[in-house]
Amino acid sequence: MKKYDGYVMTAKIGYIAASVMTAVLGAVFIFAPETSIAVICRLLGAAAVICGIIKLFGYFSRDMYRLAFQHDLAFGIMLCAIGIIAVVKPVKIISAAHFAVGIIIIADGVFKLQTAIDSKRFGLGKWWLIAVCALLCFVHGIILVSDPFEAAAAMTVLMGIAMIVDGIMNFCVAFCAVKSRSGKDHVDAEFTTEKK
Repeated sequence: MKKYDGYVMTAKIGYIAASVMTAVLGAVFIFAPETSIAVICRLLGAAAVICGIIKLFGYFSRDMYRLAFQHDLAFGIMLCAIGIIAVVKPVKIISAAHFAVGIIIIADGVFKLQTAIDSKRFGLGKWWLIAVCALLCFVHGIILVSDPFEAAAAMTVLMGIAMIVDGIMNFCVAFCAVKSRSGKDHVDAEFTTEKK
């Protein structure tokens, strides 16, 4: 049991670290929008690989509710693949960087919206916070994909804002939905299915 709790806490800490990293990188893009697009792609790629690895680790941990990491096998693999391409061949995706980030944030928002709904079913009080952040991520992702600005600097700032929102969302998920099987996080629950 302690071994599994150790995995869960490691995954939770990693999830929080990835959330902070995403938000910090977003802040860099906001305050330094004139940064080279190639540099931006490599930074995004490195962040995606790190986040992907953390998500994969989280998926194979055994947190009690299995809410936060339930979609992270496929999502982690996708992040790692996109990240490696961005680091190795940044020129290939320069023109589509905002589109790729938008798709990732839309997907993360949709998955976390399901996490919020499942959290409500489990009786977690902060499910609404996850839902609000998920909806904000979804909206920002749609805006990124629609490419409303012609100026690269404006799109970089928009990417930064979207990444900060995504980081905050994942931070909330880590605190609200990741629970160990022992100690003060432990909750006994019994689920029954009734046919009407």
